[in-house]
Parts: sequence; C-alpha cells; structure tokens
Amino acid sequence: RHPDPDIYGIDASAEMLKTARARISRQWLEHRVRVRRCLAEELDPMATFGLGKGFDAMVFSYTLSMIADWDLALEHAIAALKPDGLLAIVDFSEQRDLPPWFRRALRRWLSLFDVNPRSELPSYLGALAYRDRGELRIDHLYRDYACLLQYRKPAA
Repeated sequence: RHPDPDIYGIDASAEMLKTARARISRQWLEHRVRVRRCLAEELDPMATFGLGKGFDAMVFSYTLSMIADWDLALEHAIAALKPDGLLAIVDFSEQRDLPPWFRRALRRWLSLFDVNPRSELPSYLGALAYRDRGELRIDHLYRDYACLLQYRKPAA
C-alpha cells in the first residue's frame, strides 16, 4: 500500500542510534529512513527532522515503560500526529492472566533494567482520546503480558 514511505526514528541512546544507522546502511535505506537522538517527551517534527507537517503514524514499542515522563511523551506524540494519524503503542501490561510466580519474577527482572510497566497507560490514553474526541482501541495480548493501544487522532 505504501511502497516508498519516509520513516523517522528517535532514540535517547547514541549507541542504539549507531546500531540503527548501521542496519539502515546495510539495507540501503538511507534515502528513506532518518534517525535522530531525541527524547520522546521533546519530540517536535520541525526541530527534530525539519518537517513542516506532522506524522501519519507513530509507534512506541516497549518504550513508555522506560520513560520517566511517559505522559509528556504521549502528549508530544499526539501533538506531532497529522489529523486522522495513528499512534500505536505496545508495552508491558498487568500480566493478570499469567501465573503469579511468573508475574512476580518478570516484574523483578524488568526492575533490574529500570523498566516500569505503566498500569495507568490505558486509562490515561483513554482520557486523552475523550478530551480530543479521538478513538482508542485496546487489545490485551498474550494473557495480558502486553497490551496494544491504538489511538486515532480525529480528522480535522
């Protein structure tokens, strides 16, 4: 459907960006994929990438659980979307349907890496969708190991 998309990526880590740039280069995608060092809570399409318009879609993949100001990151993401743009988030969930021993072990292991599942994420994003008249779909994945949230910004 979209044979030549322009793809933009951000990361706070210079090392992660170094790895990404090497992979982009190996795939000969430098003309389509641009990455910059930026915090999600500071993302601005113009300041970060020189874009005068917002993004059609944005993805947070297992990142909000590592961002201290995750709510600010969401506000910036929604502001950076074009009308009718899609914000897709997949991140750790409550793991309610997993065995209690596994849930406790997983939480301990994640805490070693400063990963903090955001139990309030669905309700927070729901409140933003209500405020902005956007749409929100929530799917719990893998026995609630993770959740997929899809926020659609309202059309102009």
